[in-house]
Amino acid sequence: MLEGKIAAVTGGADGIGRRIAESLARSGATVVIADIHEEAAGKAAAAIASMGGGACAFKTDVSNPEDVSRLFAAIEDRHGRLDIMVNNAGIVIQANAEDLTFEQWNRTIAVNLTGVFLCSQGAARLMKAGGSIVNIASVGGHVTSASFSAYAASKAGVHGLTRALAVEWGARNIRVNSVSPGSVDTAMSEKARAFNPKAAADRDSRVPLPRRGSVDDIAEAVLFFASDRAGFISGRDLVIDGGILAKHPGFI
Repeated sequence: MLEGKIAAVTGGADGIGRRIAESLARSGATVVIADIHEEAAGKAAAAIASMGGGACAFKTDVSNPEDVSRLFAAIEDRHGRLDIMVNNAGIVIQANAEDLTFEQWNRTIAVNLTGVFLCSQGAARLMKAGGSIVNIASVGGHVTSASFSAYAASKAGVHGLTRALAVEWGARNIRVNSVSPGSVDTAMSEKARAFNPKAAADRDSRVPLPRRGSVDDIAEAVLFFASDRAGFISGRDLVIDGGILAKHPGFI
């Protein structure tokens, strides 16, 4: 499906990002795993290589413009182009809004929103024959929840940026879409759930489907957007939340 394609995945060392990287590689793409955790990224790339896929790791802080520039310079030097960009790197800092520090706010926006912009910008410059950019947003960018003010703002920003870039780069055959996971079983989500277990359990009880999401659910959606099967889809957000947004459109 993706034979001969060059893909980059930020935050690809573990969780959703790692499964996305594995899925792209299994479909034939050569994958660059960019992550701030260099050792874990190397292990993820080695695991893909052991399965017969093509992968390499590159230490990257997506909020650092110099790091991002080095990443795309390396991709251009090694591959000459980029076909697929998955902006998955993200953080969650939970705090009541009145207790959220300026540094916590800035860090959340820097990673979750500015990082998506910087990497999309770098990717577009290498998408000489068009390509697909997939941003991992969140259902939290559509609906509200206590203690997630910075996270919700950053992910809502990703939705807006996705639409804006789809419009601006469409004439160059660059498609830009986003995927918005709901509650998914990952280490990061477990850390967020631990902040307020009662609220997390209450949110789970509102999901119409009888389970939480999996990393495979998200990876399959990204694979679809990255492939030619989504060749006439751009500027769209796909919510993968088990139906909670349909049932509770304003608050989770």
